Amino acid sequence: MAPNSVLRSASDIGKTIWERLPSALRERPLFRAAGSWIHKRALTMSGRSQSESTWFLRNEPLLVTIRDLVADNFASGEVLRLCVVGCSTGAEIYSVLWAIRKAQPDVKILPIGIDISESAIARATAGVYSPCDSELTGGFLHSQTVPVLSEDSIRELFDKSGEQLRIKSWIAEGIRWEVGDARDPEIAEKLGLQDMVIANNFLVHMKQREATACLGNVVRLVRPNGFFVCRGVDLDIRERAVDRLNLRPIPIRIEQIHGADPDLDARRHWPWKYYGLEPLDKKRKNWVQRYACVFQAPTRPSTL
Repeated sequence: MAPNSVLRSASDIGKTIWERLPSALRERPLFRAAGSWIHKRALTMSGRSQSESTWFLRNEPLLVTIRDLVADNFASGEVLRLCVVGCSTGAEIYSVLWAIRKAQPDVKILPIGIDISESAIARATAGVYSPCDSELTGGFLHSQTVPVLSEDSIRELFDKSGEQLRIKSWIAEGIRWEVGDARDPEIAEKLGLQDMVIANNFLVHMKQREATACLGNVVRLVRPNGFFVCRGVDLDIRERAVDRLNLRPIPIRIEQIHGADPDLDARRHWPWKYYGLEPLDKKRKNWVQRYACVFQAPTRPSTL
């Protein structure tokens, strides 16, 4: 048997044993340490490929936190400049706009959705889906065929025409769609400074050096005292960037956001996949900085 085949077989056996362990046992220090070791090997040895794996109303505690931040910082009639980087086929930006506009219809939002994929932007612009699309069934990484949304949520988000679901016009209003690269050093000049930048679930698919540079580049879009939302990234990379860029973690719903969608999201893939998300450990002295994914930018931009 070839060496690579032996390694894969050993990995499969280890994963099977790990998944059969009680969750309480996997949370103990010895198993956390073992999981961290396995995950570091996965980060080092795995290849990377971008994915359009996202779905509507993904991580509702995060959507609620974004909604509350806007409510606390933008009064009726004020303008919110909002940019979703790596917007894929539209599910995330539409979900964010639904959450904000439902709660604060009088805030004027100037939304931008940007993604490197022309086909993804074309689908996002059309805003038309079917009940079996991955955007409604939990992403491309899952085999579900039943929507993860409730019937009430589907009615709130979409107008139904036969088998098609079209995003409601009041949600999609005014979105500026852009095909662009988050690594572009001129992205801030092209899009302008934003009050809130959301960069979720694409940095994790980059190697360490590329992800670090890209994260720093995207933060340049955030105006002084603006907000930066970043989930779906290697935690070591984000933790170092938070410190280097003087981002202030916002300690709201950290545990709920981290543990959301347990049957669909990245938590279920740790430690065996590079995109797996480690269990939250409040015994860490810096646990807020490590596990928060919502931040406020400094008054003055950091020098990179």
